[in-house]
Amino acid sequence: MNEKNNKLDKEIFVRIPNSLIRCHSKSIKKKIILVYIYLDRHRSLENLVHFSIYNLVRSCGYVANEKTVSTNNDFKLILEFMYDNQMIEFVTPFKDIKGNLLSQIRLLNNFDCVENFTKITLREIDVLMLESNNIDKTILFSLYLYIKSFMINRSLTADGEEYKNAYEKPSSFFGTYNSIIETLGYSKGTITKCLEEYTNIGLLKKHETGSYFISCNGVIKKINAPNIYVINNPNADQEIEWTLEKFKQLYNVDKFHVMQNKYKNKKEKNK
Repeated sequence: MNEKNNKLDKEIFVRIPNSLIRCHSKSIKKKIILVYIYLDRHRSLENLVHFSIYNLVRSCGYVANEKTVSTNNDFKLILEFMYDNQMIEFVTPFKDIKGNLLSQIRLLNNFDCVENFTKITLREIDVLMLESNNIDKTILFSLYLYIKSFMINRSLTADGEEYKNAYEKPSSFFGTYNSIIETLGYSKGTITKCLEEYTNIGLLKKHETGSYFISCNGVIKKINAPNIYVINNPNADQEIEWTLEKFKQLYNVDKFHVMQNKYKNKKEKNK
């Protein structure tokens, strides 16, 4: 494995529980993702976190001052939720956590997820926070982590190399819009905007798979295969190639054709 790959593997990361990722947008758990990342990044060796509620809110990409009472209270509710679930304990009394006052909490054993989690590196966090300003950070992070949660983390040999059968488990995402909408509750327009943003800021690489033909009751139909998204790193093209081979087996085809333009077809029918 080359030096660039080794560097990627050694990046510092935060482990987010999948239970926080794969939940509906109306759930309080969505904003917890941002708070979880903040607390993990700012913890001391003694698992203490010093913060103010304003600093916490601003670090999560929201405006915080004496006028943003509703937003400030939302983040206090998240801390209370984490306390109720024995993830944190308040060193500073909960009633005294407000404004710019310095507060302190301690992370408990339940805070650290040891299974069923998804990793997000500090580089990814910084890119999402600093290079994307047009989308709500809660939506941006939750959808990105949802996509990553389906990307397989393959085990490596003792020498850090890929096993010979690595091609059998490509690390990619090819979920449908309907599956994302059903799980997260975001609109198709919001999902499309986020997907475009991830590729524009260089976190994901997209491959438009194309279409294939099937026979249904003697009628030949052209069906669009899902697009493929992979982490934009030196292995991206390889992951796409392996995923395409899986698709060919799944759909029993030798190749894919130009994607069918559903919008164009609908316009032609209406003429």
